[in-house]
Amino acid sequence: MKMCKEKDIKYNSSIVTNGYNLNRDIAIKLKKININSIQITLGGNEEMHNKRRPLKNGQGTFHKILDNLSKSVDVLPNISLRINIDKKILMKLILSYRS
Repeated sequence: MKMCKEKDIKYNSSIVTNGYNLNRDIAIKLKKININSIQITLGGNEEMHNKRRPLKNGQGTFHKILDNLSKSVDVLPNISLRINIDKKILMKLILSYRS
């Protein structure tokens, strides 16, 4: 980054993360090292995400990820939320939309 500044070269970087450990302190550190874009992935709605991405002890991760996001959104310049879906999740979404 120092070399880019010296040479007047624009530097951009991005990461993709599940967001579980992306608390406010980490977000501040990422901003300081010029992480310009962060994509956070979810495994569907809360129910599907927690079934597919639990902790070792079986505890869900959905709420912690969203809590981290809400506490860091003002620090991070560009946050994208990607929701991974498969046919099962898509059908649940369609059914819930129709009802």
